[in-house]
Amino acid sequence: MTAFFLALLLLGLFWFTAWLWLGALLRSGASGAPSRLEVQAQDMAAKLDDMFFPVPVATVRAVLAGCVLTGGLIGFALPGATTSIESYAIDQAVALNKAGNYEGALSALSRYGSSRSALAHNEMGVAYLATGNLDLAEKAFLEAADLAPNYAKAHANLATVYDLRGETEKQAFAQSRAKAVERFPIAEDALYPPAENIFSQLPLRFFSALLVGWAFWHLPGLAIRVLRHRRARRFEAQLADGLVMASNALRAGFSLLQALDLTAQKAPAPLSQEFGLVLKEHRLGADLSDALHHLAKRVPSADARIFTNSVIILRETGGNLTEIFDTLAETIQERKRVMKKIRAMTAEGETQAYFLAALPPVLGIILYQLDPDSISLFFTTFGGWLMLALMAVMEVTGLALMLRIVKVKV
Repeated sequence: MTAFFLALLLLGLFWFTAWLWLGALLRSGASGAPSRLEVQAQDMAAKLDDMFFPVPVATVRAVLAGCVLTGGLIGFALPGATTSIESYAIDQAVALNKAGNYEGALSALSRYGSSRSALAHNEMGVAYLATGNLDLAEKAFLEAADLAPNYAKAHANLATVYDLRGETEKQAFAQSRAKAVERFPIAEDALYPPAENIFSQLPLRFFSALLVGWAFWHLPGLAIRVLRHRRARRFEAQLADGLVMASNALRAGFSLLQALDLTAQKAPAPLSQEFGLVLKEHRLGADLSDALHHLAKRVPSADARIFTNSVIILRETGGNLTEIFDTLAETIQERKRVMKKIRAMTAEGETQAYFLAALPPVLGIILYQLDPDSISLFFTTFGGWLMLALMAVMEVTGLALMLRIVKVKV
Protein backbone atom coordinates (compact mmCIF):
# COMPACT_ATOMS: atom_id res chain seq x y z
CA MET A 1 0.00 0.00 0.00
CA THR A 2 2.86 2.37 0.82
CA ALA A 3 4.46 1.68 -2.55
CA PHE A 4 1.14 2.40 -4.28
CA PHE A 5 0.77 5.79 -2.58
CA LEU A 6 4.41 6.62 -3.31
CA ALA A 7 3.91 5.79 -6.99
CA LEU A 8 0.73 7.87 -7.02
CA LEU A 9 2.60 10.79 -5.41
CA LEU A 10 5.42 10.58 -7.95
CA LEU A 11 2.92 10.42 -10.81
CA GLY A 12 1.11 13.48 -9.49
CA LEU A 13 4.41 15.32 -9.11
CA PHE A 14 5.30 14.49 -12.70
CA TRP A 15 1.99 15.77 -14.07
CA PHE A 16 2.26 18.94 -11.99
CA THR A 17 5.80 19.55 -13.27
CA ALA A 18 4.69 18.86 -16.86
CA TRP A 19 1.80 21.30 -16.47
CA LEU A 20 4.13 24.01 -15.15
CA TRP A 21 6.63 23.40 -17.97
CA LEU A 22 4.03 23.54 -20.72
CA GLY A 23 2.49 26.64 -19.15
CA ALA A 24 5.85 28.40 -18.97
CA LEU A 25 6.60 27.34 -22.52
CA LEU A 26 3.49 28.81 -24.09
CA ARG A 27 2.25 31.46 -21.67
CA SER A 28 3.36 35.07 -21.96
CA GLY A 29 4.61 36.71 -18.80
CA ALA A 30 3.18 39.67 -16.94
CA SER A 31 3.21 43.08 -18.60
CA GLY A 32 3.59 41.56 -22.06
CA ALA A 33 6.81 39.60 -21.36
CA PRO A 34 7.52 37.02 -24.09
CA SER A 35 6.86 33.34 -23.51
CA ARG A 36 9.64 30.83 -23.02
CA LEU A 37 9.18 29.64 -26.60
CA GLU A 38 9.68 33.18 -27.88
CA VAL A 39 12.72 33.76 -25.65
CA GLN A 40 14.31 30.49 -26.79
CA ALA A 41 13.61 31.28 -30.44
CA GLN A 42 15.14 34.75 -30.16
CA ASP A 43 18.23 33.40 -28.38
CA MET A 44 18.78 30.68 -30.97
CA ALA A 45 18.25 33.09 -33.86
CA ALA A 46 20.83 35.43 -32.32
CA LYS A 47 23.36 32.61 -31.97
CA LEU A 48 22.79 31.52 -35.57
CA ASP A 49 23.23 35.12 -36.68
CA ASP A 50 26.54 35.27 -34.76
CA MET A 51 27.67 32.25 -36.80
CA PHE A 52 26.82 34.15 -40.03
CA PHE A 53 23.82 31.93 -40.66
CA PRO A 54 20.90 34.34 -40.36
CA VAL A 55 17.54 32.68 -39.77
CA PRO A 56 14.29 34.59 -39.05
CA VAL A 57 12.94 34.26 -35.52
CA ALA A 58 9.64 32.99 -36.92
CA THR A 59 11.46 30.12 -38.65
CA VAL A 60 13.32 29.18 -35.47
CA ARG A 61 10.06 29.37 -33.51
CA ALA A 62 8.40 27.07 -36.04
CA VAL A 63 11.31 24.61 -35.87
CA LEU A 64 11.14 24.54 -32.06
CA ALA A 65 7.39 24.03 -32.06
CA GLY A 66 7.75 21.37 -34.75
CA CYS A 67 10.40 19.53 -32.72
CA VAL A 68 8.20 19.52 -29.62
CA LEU A 69 5.18 18.39 -31.66
CA THR A 70 7.17 15.67 -33.44
CA GLY A 71 8.62 14.41 -30.18
CA GLY A 72 5.18 14.43 -28.57
CA LEU A 73 3.67 12.45 -31.44
CA ILE A 74 6.52 9.93 -31.40
CA GLY A 75 6.20 9.56 -27.63
CA PHE A 76 2.41 9.23 -27.86
CA ALA A 77 2.68 6.50 -30.51
CA LEU A 78 5.56 4.65 -28.82
CA PRO A 79 3.49 2.59 -26.34
CA GLY A 80 1.32 1.39 -29.23
CA ALA A 81 4.34 -0.46 -30.56
CA THR A 82 3.99 -2.97 -27.73
CA THR A 83 1.33 -4.87 -29.70
CA SER A 84 3.66 -5.31 -32.67
CA ILE A 85 6.46 -6.37 -30.33
CA GLU A 86 4.21 -8.93 -28.66
CA SER A 87 3.10 -10.31 -32.04
CA TYR A 88 6.74 -10.68 -33.03
CA ALA A 89 7.50 -12.51 -29.77
CA ILE A 90 4.56 -14.86 -30.39
CA ASP A 91 5.76 -15.67 -33.91
CA GLN A 92 9.22 -16.29 -32.49
CA ALA A 93 7.77 -18.64 -29.85
CA VAL A 94 5.85 -20.58 -32.52
CA ALA A 95 9.05 -21.08 -34.51
CA LEU A 96 10.98 -22.11 -31.40
CA ASN A 97 8.33 -24.65 -30.39
CA LYS A 98 8.38 -26.14 -33.88
CA ALA A 99 12.18 -26.38 -33.63
CA GLY A 100 11.94 -28.09 -30.24
CA ASN A 101 13.48 -25.19 -28.32
CA TYR A 102 10.81 -25.05 -25.62
CA GLU A 103 12.93 -23.15 -23.10
CA GLY A 104 13.52 -20.48 -25.73
CA ALA A 105 9.78 -20.24 -26.41
CA LEU A 106 9.06 -19.76 -22.69
CA SER A 107 11.78 -17.11 -22.55
CA ALA A 108 10.28 -15.25 -25.52
CA LEU A 109 6.82 -15.26 -23.91
CA SER A 110 7.91 -14.75 -20.30
CA ARG A 111 6.73 -11.10 -20.36
CA TYR A 112 3.26 -11.96 -21.63
CA GLY A 113 1.70 -14.01 -18.85
CA SER A 114 -1.34 -11.72 -18.89
CA SER A 115 -1.52 -11.50 -22.67
CA ARG A 116 -4.87 -11.21 -24.42
CA SER A 117 -3.63 -13.45 -27.21
CA ALA A 118 -4.98 -17.03 -27.36
CA LEU A 119 -2.02 -18.04 -29.50
CA ALA A 120 0.46 -16.77 -26.90
CA HIS A 121 -1.13 -18.84 -24.12
CA ASN A 122 -1.38 -21.88 -26.37
CA GLU A 123 2.32 -21.69 -27.24
CA MET A 124 3.19 -21.26 -23.57
CA GLY A 125 1.10 -24.35 -22.84
CA VAL A 126 2.90 -26.33 -25.55
CA ALA A 127 6.27 -25.36 -24.05
CA TYR A 128 5.13 -26.22 -20.53
CA LEU A 129 3.73 -29.52 -21.74
CA ALA A 130 6.98 -30.45 -23.47
CA THR A 131 8.99 -29.61 -20.34
CA GLY A 132 6.72 -31.72 -18.12
CA ASN A 133 4.93 -28.94 -16.22
CA LEU A 134 1.38 -30.18 -16.64
CA ASP A 135 -0.25 -27.78 -14.17
CA LEU A 136 1.04 -24.67 -15.92
CA ALA A 137 0.27 -26.24 -19.30
CA GLU A 138 -3.34 -26.84 -18.26
CA LYS A 139 -3.65 -23.27 -17.01
CA ALA A 140 -2.25 -21.88 -20.26
CA PHE A 141 -4.52 -23.99 -22.47
CA LEU A 142 -7.57 -23.06 -20.40
CA GLU A 143 -6.68 -19.38 -20.75
CA ALA A 144 -6.32 -19.82 -24.52
CA ALA A 145 -9.70 -21.56 -24.72
CA ASP A 146 -11.34 -18.78 -22.67
CA LEU A 147 -9.91 -16.08 -24.93
CA ALA A 148 -10.90 -17.93 -28.12
CA PRO A 149 -13.66 -20.53 -27.46
CA ASN A 150 -13.48 -21.74 -31.08
CA TYR A 151 -9.74 -22.40 -30.92
CA ALA A 152 -9.72 -26.16 -31.62
CA LYS A 153 -5.98 -26.57 -31.12
CA ALA A 154 -6.18 -25.29 -27.53
CA HIS A 155 -8.93 -27.80 -26.69
CA ALA A 156 -6.96 -30.62 -28.32
CA ASN A 157 -3.84 -29.72 -26.37
CA LEU A 158 -5.93 -29.59 -23.19
CA ALA A 159 -7.14 -33.12 -23.95
CA THR A 160 -3.51 -34.22 -24.22
CA VAL A 161 -2.81 -32.84 -20.74
CA TYR A 162 -5.76 -34.72 -19.28
CA ASP A 163 -4.66 -37.88 -21.09
CA LEU A 164 -1.21 -37.68 -19.48
CA ARG A 165 -2.87 -37.23 -16.09
CA GLY A 166 -5.24 -40.13 -16.65
CA GLU A 167 -8.36 -37.94 -16.29
CA THR A 168 -10.44 -39.74 -18.90
CA GLU A 169 -13.67 -37.80 -18.41
CA LYS A 170 -12.03 -34.42 -18.83
CA GLN A 171 -10.04 -35.78 -21.77
CA ALA A 172 -13.18 -36.99 -23.53
CA PHE A 173 -14.93 -33.66 -22.96
CA ALA A 174 -11.94 -31.68 -24.28
CA GLN A 175 -11.67 -33.91 -27.35
CA SER A 176 -15.37 -33.61 -28.12
CA ARG A 177 -15.13 -29.85 -27.68
CA ALA A 178 -12.17 -29.73 -30.07
CA LYS A 179 -14.08 -31.70 -32.73
CA ALA A 180 -17.16 -29.52 -32.27
CA VAL A 181 -15.36 -26.21 -32.76
CA GLU A 182 -13.41 -27.49 -35.77
CA ARG A 183 -16.53 -26.73 -37.81
CA PHE A 184 -16.16 -23.06 -36.91
CA PRO A 185 -12.70 -22.07 -38.08
CA ILE A 186 -11.23 -19.03 -36.35
CA ALA A 187 -9.36 -16.31 -38.21
CA GLU A 188 -5.61 -16.25 -37.60
CA ASP A 189 -5.68 -12.56 -36.72
CA ALA A 190 -8.13 -13.27 -33.89
CA LEU A 191 -5.48 -15.38 -32.16
CA TYR A 192 -3.08 -12.47 -31.84
CA PRO A 193 -3.43 -9.64 -29.29
CA PRO A 194 -6.14 -7.15 -30.30
CA ALA A 195 -4.87 -4.07 -32.06
CA GLU A 196 -4.43 -1.04 -29.85
CA ASN A 197 -6.41 2.10 -30.58
CA ILE A 198 -5.44 5.66 -29.89
CA PHE A 199 -7.27 5.70 -26.55
CA SER A 200 -5.54 2.66 -25.04
CA GLN A 201 -2.82 3.16 -22.41
CA LEU A 202 -3.52 6.88 -22.26
CA PRO A 203 -1.53 7.57 -19.04
CA LEU A 204 1.56 5.86 -20.46
CA ARG A 205 1.07 7.55 -23.82
CA PHE A 206 0.87 11.03 -22.25
CA PHE A 207 3.89 10.28 -20.07
CA SER A 208 6.06 9.18 -23.00
CA ALA A 209 4.75 12.06 -25.15
CA LEU A 210 5.83 14.63 -22.56
CA LEU A 211 9.16 12.93 -21.98
CA VAL A 212 10.09 12.62 -25.67
CA GLY A 213 8.70 16.10 -26.41
CA TRP A 214 10.92 17.56 -23.66
CA ALA A 215 13.95 15.76 -25.16
CA PHE A 216 13.15 17.05 -28.66
CA TRP A 217 12.79 20.59 -27.25
CA HIS A 218 16.48 20.53 -26.32
CA LEU A 219 17.74 19.04 -29.59
CA PRO A 220 18.01 22.32 -31.60
CA GLY A 221 19.86 24.07 -28.77
CA LEU A 222 22.25 21.14 -28.46
CA ALA A 223 22.91 21.22 -32.21
CA ILE A 224 23.67 24.95 -32.08
CA ARG A 225 26.07 24.49 -29.16
CA VAL A 226 27.94 21.79 -31.10
CA LEU A 227 28.14 24.03 -34.18
CA ARG A 228 29.40 26.99 -32.11
CA HIS A 229 32.06 24.82 -30.50
CA ARG A 230 33.26 23.51 -33.86
CA ARG A 231 33.34 27.02 -35.31
CA ALA A 232 35.32 28.31 -32.33
CA ARG A 233 37.87 25.50 -32.82
CA ARG A 234 38.25 26.46 -36.49
CA PHE A 235 38.71 30.11 -35.47
CA GLU A 236 41.45 29.15 -33.02
CA ALA A 237 43.19 27.06 -35.68
CA GLN A 238 43.23 30.04 -38.08
CA LEU A 239 44.00 32.83 -35.61
CA ALA A 240 47.78 32.25 -35.40
CA ASP A 241 48.22 32.47 -39.16
CA GLY A 242 45.93 35.50 -39.25
CA LEU A 243 48.02 37.26 -36.60
CA VAL A 244 51.21 36.56 -38.54
CA MET A 245 49.57 38.03 -41.65
CA ALA A 246 48.45 41.12 -39.71
CA SER A 247 51.92 41.49 -38.16
CA ASN A 248 53.55 41.40 -41.59
CA ALA A 249 51.09 44.02 -42.83
CA LEU A 250 51.95 46.28 -39.86
CA ARG A 251 55.67 45.94 -40.66
CA ALA A 252 54.93 46.98 -44.24
CA GLY A 253 53.47 50.25 -42.95
CA PHE A 254 49.77 49.40 -42.78
CA SER A 255 47.61 50.72 -39.97
CA LEU A 256 45.83 48.36 -37.57
CA LEU A 257 42.54 48.67 -39.46
CA GLN A 258 44.26 48.11 -42.81
CA ALA A 259 46.07 45.05 -41.41
CA LEU A 260 42.80 43.61 -40.12
CA ASP A 261 41.16 44.36 -43.47
CA LEU A 262 43.93 42.56 -45.33
CA THR A 263 43.60 39.56 -43.02
CA ALA A 264 39.82 39.54 -43.53
CA GLN A 265 40.35 39.45 -47.30
CA LYS A 266 43.00 36.74 -47.35
CA ALA A 267 42.10 34.46 -44.44
CA PRO A 268 39.50 31.67 -44.70
CA ALA A 269 36.21 31.64 -42.80
CA PRO A 270 35.38 31.98 -39.93
CA LEU A 271 38.41 34.23 -39.25
CA SER A 272 37.68 36.39 -42.31
CA GLN A 273 34.01 36.67 -41.30
CA GLU A 274 34.78 37.79 -37.76
CA PHE A 275 37.46 40.31 -38.72
CA GLY A 276 35.26 41.61 -41.52
CA LEU A 277 32.35 42.12 -39.10
CA VAL A 278 34.62 43.99 -36.66
CA LEU A 279 35.61 46.38 -39.46
CA LYS A 280 31.99 46.83 -40.60
CA GLU A 281 30.88 47.71 -37.06
CA HIS A 282 33.72 50.22 -36.78
CA ARG A 283 32.84 51.82 -40.12
CA LEU A 284 29.22 52.14 -38.98
CA GLY A 285 30.31 54.21 -35.99
CA ALA A 286 31.14 51.67 -33.27
CA ASP A 287 34.35 52.05 -31.34
CA LEU A 288 36.98 49.47 -32.31
CA SER A 289 37.22 48.30 -28.69
CA ASP A 290 33.49 47.64 -28.58
CA ALA A 291 33.64 45.79 -31.91
CA LEU A 292 36.44 43.60 -30.56
CA HIS A 293 34.43 42.93 -27.40
CA HIS A 294 31.57 41.77 -29.62
CA LEU A 295 33.97 39.41 -31.40
CA ALA A 296 34.99 37.84 -28.07
CA LYS A 297 31.30 37.33 -27.19
CA ARG A 298 30.47 35.75 -30.54
CA VAL A 299 33.39 33.32 -30.46
CA PRO A 300 33.64 31.31 -27.21
CA SER A 301 37.40 30.92 -27.39
CA ALA A 302 40.21 31.74 -24.96
CA ASP A 303 42.49 32.78 -27.83
CA ALA A 304 39.87 35.21 -29.12
CA ARG A 305 39.60 36.84 -25.66
CA ILE A 306 43.39 37.12 -25.36
CA PHE A 307 43.62 38.71 -28.80
CA THR A 308 40.86 41.25 -28.21
CA ASN A 309 42.08 42.19 -24.72
CA SER A 310 45.65 42.66 -26.00
CA VAL A 311 44.56 44.95 -28.83
CA ILE A 312 42.25 46.98 -26.56
CA ILE A 313 44.92 47.45 -23.87
CA LEU A 314 47.60 48.44 -26.38
CA ARG A 315 45.28 50.96 -28.03
CA GLU A 316 44.71 52.59 -24.64
CA THR A 317 48.25 52.42 -23.24
CA GLY A 318 50.35 52.33 -26.39
CA GLY A 319 52.81 49.67 -27.48
CA ASN A 320 54.22 47.73 -30.39
CA LEU A 321 51.33 45.88 -32.04
CA THR A 322 53.67 44.02 -34.39
CA GLU A 323 55.57 42.55 -31.46
CA ILE A 324 52.37 41.67 -29.64
CA PHE A 325 50.90 39.94 -32.68
CA ASP A 326 54.08 37.92 -33.15
CA THR A 327 54.10 36.98 -29.48
CA LEU A 328 50.43 36.00 -29.56
CA ALA A 329 50.94 33.89 -32.70
CA GLU A 330 53.94 32.17 -31.12
CA THR A 331 52.01 31.62 -27.88
CA ILE A 332 49.07 30.12 -29.72
CA GLN A 333 51.34 27.82 -31.71
CA GLU A 334 53.14 26.79 -28.52
CA ARG A 335 49.80 26.10 -26.85
CA LYS A 336 48.88 23.86 -29.77
CA ARG A 337 52.13 21.94 -29.38
CA VAL A 338 51.56 21.59 -25.63
CA MET A 339 47.98 20.44 -26.19
CA LYS A 340 49.16 17.82 -28.68
CA LYS A 341 51.69 16.60 -26.13
CA ILE A 342 49.00 16.49 -23.43
CA ARG A 343 46.69 14.55 -25.73
CA ALA A 344 49.49 12.08 -26.41
CA MET A 345 50.08 11.66 -22.67
CA THR A 346 46.39 11.19 -21.89
CA ALA A 347 45.75 8.94 -24.91
CA GLU A 348 46.15 5.82 -22.76
CA GLY A 349 43.48 6.96 -20.30
CA GLU A 350 41.13 7.95 -23.10
CA THR A 351 41.67 4.59 -24.81
CA GLN A 352 40.87 2.78 -21.57
CA ALA A 353 37.71 4.88 -21.21
CA TYR A 354 36.58 3.97 -24.73
CA PHE A 355 37.36 0.29 -24.15
CA LEU A 356 35.37 0.27 -20.91
CA ALA A 357 32.47 2.02 -22.66
CA ALA A 358 32.59 -0.49 -25.52
CA LEU A 359 32.70 -3.49 -23.17
CA PRO A 360 28.92 -3.73 -22.42
CA PRO A 361 27.84 -3.57 -26.11
CA VAL A 362 30.50 -6.11 -27.08
CA LEU A 363 29.43 -8.43 -24.26
CA GLY A 364 25.82 -7.97 -25.36
CA ILE A 365 26.72 -9.07 -28.91
CA ILE A 366 28.62 -12.09 -27.59
CA LEU A 367 25.75 -13.08 -25.30
CA TYR A 368 23.31 -12.65 -28.19
CA GLN A 369 25.37 -15.12 -30.23
CA LEU A 370 25.40 -17.57 -27.31
CA ASP A 371 21.77 -17.15 -26.18
CA PRO A 372 19.78 -15.14 -28.74
CA ASP A 373 16.42 -16.10 -27.25
CA SER A 374 17.09 -14.36 -23.93
CA ILE A 375 18.94 -11.31 -25.27
CA SER A 376 16.30 -10.74 -27.97
CA LEU A 377 13.88 -9.69 -25.22
CA PHE A 378 15.75 -6.38 -25.13
CA PHE A 379 14.63 -5.70 -28.72
CA THR A 380 11.20 -7.31 -28.72
CA THR A 381 9.60 -5.91 -25.55
CA PHE A 382 8.72 -2.40 -24.48
CA GLY A 383 10.46 -2.97 -21.15
CA GLY A 384 13.56 -4.06 -23.02
CA TRP A 385 13.54 -0.84 -25.01
CA LEU A 386 13.34 1.16 -21.81
CA MET A 387 16.26 -0.79 -20.35
CA LEU A 388 18.30 -0.22 -23.51
CA ALA A 389 17.55 3.51 -23.34
CA LEU A 390 18.61 3.60 -19.67
CA MET A 391 21.78 1.69 -20.46
CA ALA A 392 22.58 4.08 -23.32
CA VAL A 393 22.20 7.08 -20.99
CA MET A 394 24.40 5.43 -18.36
CA GLU A 395 26.99 4.52 -21.01
CA VAL A 396 27.21 8.08 -22.32
CA THR A 397 27.34 9.51 -18.80
CA GLY A 398 30.05 7.10 -17.71
CA LEU A 399 32.14 7.77 -20.82
CA ALA A 400 31.82 11.52 -20.33
CA LEU A 401 32.91 11.24 -16.69
CA MET A 402 35.89 9.02 -17.55
CA LEU A 403 37.04 11.39 -20.30
CA ARG A 404 36.64 14.33 -17.95
CA ILE A 405 38.82 12.61 -15.35
CA VAL A 406 41.72 12.08 -17.76
CA LYS A 407 41.36 15.52 -19.32
CA VAL A 408 44.00 18.04 -18.28
CA LYS A 409 42.80 21.58 -17.68
CA VAL A 410 44.96 24.24 -19.27
